[in-house]
Amino acid sequence: MLHLKEKRRTTQKLDEILAALLDTRDHLAVLEQQVMGNEEDEEADNNNQQPPEDNPDMGVDVNAEMHLSNQKTKRPGLAAELTNDIKRISPPKYDGTTLGDGAENWLSKMEKYFAIRNFSEETKAIWGAYQLSHEASSWWDSRKAELNIDETNITWDQFKGYFRQRWLPQLFYDQKMTEFQNLAQGKLTVTEYWERFTKLLKYVPQYQTDEKFRIRKFIMGLNPVIGGEVDVHSPTTMEGVVEKAIRQEQKLKAISAHKEEVRKKTANPSSTSLAPKKRTVEK
Repeated sequence: MLHLKEKRRTTQKLDEILAALLDTRDHLAVLEQQVMGNEEDEEADNNNQQPPEDNPDMGVDVNAEMHLSNQKTKRPGLAAELTNDIKRISPPKYDGTTLGDGAENWLSKMEKYFAIRNFSEETKAIWGAYQLSHEASSWWDSRKAELNIDETNITWDQFKGYFRQRWLPQLFYDQKMTEFQNLAQGKLTVTEYWERFTKLLKYVPQYQTDEKFRIRKFIMGLNPVIGGEVDVHSPTTMEGVVEKAIRQEQKLKAISAHKEEVRKKTANPSSTSLAPKKRTVEK
């Protein structure tokens, strides 16, 4: 009896996925028709449209603007090309062997996958469960049985909640918070430090919208010879902070390279300068 019930549930899951695929196919077909129709309409308009007379009140050369508009590059079959690209994209699998960052990356990739498809929240949950494999799939089967979860009747957010409880425990976020608080540039370049800063920032959502805090935290983590110079200019945006930090880093590198060049010349003077001078004999 239990086997039959599980078989029916699996069949229902496959039916849901098939329906989602059909919906996606229809959605892409409509999108392709709309884009191709717009291209045809635009081409017809360009062929039939007469150049308007210049309007002195507008203060612009309308004929010139029409000419520039008509010279824009067109790409025939763009809609079909995009549709085929989307069809070739496969959702990622998650096997449960990588905790923390691996699990977070899988969720992020699934979100990007869903962003180009017209899935309902329930269908997203079905897809998410279907993409689990090995240890992760076994965990989900056990979790469903334990909590009597009907995965055809939960949303993607609910599924992510269950997923995070197992593969992204609070300890992981606490560690990332500590790592963010202790982050400093050290031997990293400014660009590398910025990339690390941004990556860890997503684990401390309370600071993501507080730009003043992010600016102070970033400057304090810079090496003093860079951070001190950046702080003098009191930048008000993160973009401004990063730009000034990179410029100061480049300036310091140029100074260091110049000093090294001078040092080498001083340590290794040319052979001509070391050659003994010939003594002239007075006659």
